[in-house]
Amino acid sequence: MLLNLIRNKSFWLLDSFKGKLIKNKLLEIELCIKDPNSEKAKKIKSIHLNRILEHASKTTPFYKDLNNAGDISDFPVIRKTTIQDNFEVFQSSKFKDKTNFKVSTSGSTGVPFFLFQNQEKRSRNHADNIYFFDRAHFNVGNRLYELEVWRGHNQKGKLKAWIQNSVQFDISRLTDERIKIFLGLLKADKQVKKTMLGFASSYEMIAQYLETNNIFLKDLGITSAIANSEYLNPYTKATLGKHLNTVVLSRYSS
Repeated sequence: MLLNLIRNKSFWLLDSFKGKLIKNKLLEIELCIKDPNSEKAKKIKSIHLNRILEHASKTTPFYKDLNNAGDISDFPVIRKTTIQDNFEVFQSSKFKDKTNFKVSTSGSTGVPFFLFQNQEKRSRNHADNIYFFDRAHFNVGNRLYELEVWRGHNQKGKLKAWIQNSVQFDISRLTDERIKIFLGLLKADKQVKKTMLGFASSYEMIAQYLETNNIFLKDLGITSAIANSEYLNPYTKATLGKHLNTVVLSRYSS
């Protein structure tokens, strides 16, 4: 669709005006993943690793005694609970009183965890997501169905959702009737390409509904269904993919 192409071009044009904060990181990610053993990729990874080790030892109380450490093997292996129980000593003096963004994991693989990102890390995270979205056959500007528990703190306004071409579908009460409504939205959507992003547990419920009712939807144009926040079990991956005629993938973002 022309409008989706305009969305895509506008996104990258805006990023260009901001100094290519996302684009430059995206190019670096592509290089390091596609050609990880090249000298350039090795150099990039070495620079980043040395920077983070130096940053940790010079600006955080927890790692201050490792100021002269020369290798990552000199740093201790720790648990997430170590950070949670001693959060202050892991905070960097360089960023502690600056504007940061709080992000969190769901705890689906163990312990819930939160941390703070500065704008540079936030841009890097966006670039990571865009790269792997592309690998899942989704381009910025295309239709994205987001299956989430939508509340005031995370819900997008109508204008932002339209600009991002996002459909926010609430899964807090995913009954059979709600699943029928969701499938109706997919079938009525005239956009050629659409991608799903949502909790693995919601995918499992949709897969069970489709299988129980022997429903196969072949021509919806779903490029992929990406599961996040929770463990994607083999049954859900295979069953949802079969009934929606798409590939089901798992993403761990934060």
